[in-house]
Amino acid sequence: MTRRRYVTMATPLFMVGFALALAQFGTVQAASSGGGTAPALDAVELVPTLHRINEMEIDAGKLAQKKGSTQAMKDYGNKLQRDHQAADNQLSAYAVEAKIDVNGSVPPPVARNLQHAKEQMKALENVNGEAFDRRFAEQMVHGHKGAIAMLDKSKSKITDPQLRALLAELEPTLQSHEQVAANLLGEMHGVSTNEVSTPPTSAQGRSAPSTR
Repeated sequence: MTRRRYVTMATPLFMVGFALALAQFGTVQAASSGGGTAPALDAVELVPTLHRINEMEIDAGKLAQKKGSTQAMKDYGNKLQRDHQAADNQLSAYAVEAKIDVNGSVPPPVARNLQHAKEQMKALENVNGEAFDRRFAEQMVHGHKGAIAMLDKSKSKITDPQLRALLAELEPTLQSHEQVAANLLGEMHGVSTNEVSTPPTSAQGRSAPSTR
């Protein structure tokens, strides 16, 4: 039986990834995760924010399918595109019913963070091979951590049961995306995905599946 071991933020692998992600996404991380600084958004702010995130992740998935140097990375890109398209379809249907504009304005700090993340992802268009895979996975790990933190912080401001149900479906999807990206990073550092698991990232303690 293969012995499973846990890789935590204290291990060299994730310390390296964390440092690189902070250098690339300092503004996003400061506003989206850690230290209680994740923004708490109400429904009118959260719906267009999630719509923008879904659009960015769909584009990111397409980029990974195009530029990923391994089949695992291409499969991950397909998962991102498929899952976020499905999530956005549900979100858009809810927005119509709730009379919320999915293309409405978002708080300025959130808008700046999303623009920064979009620019960083666009920069990967000029990166190739294993370097692309590594940087893409790092961005996905920390980007999804930020999105999960935002959802957790915003729950207290969401009273509509239908939107709360959508968020309850979206959160494990985001956790899955973070987990798969972490597994891909582990493989790049010579650790098999069969040996690596990360602790649950949410208060609920749900584990996320691998694409394998």
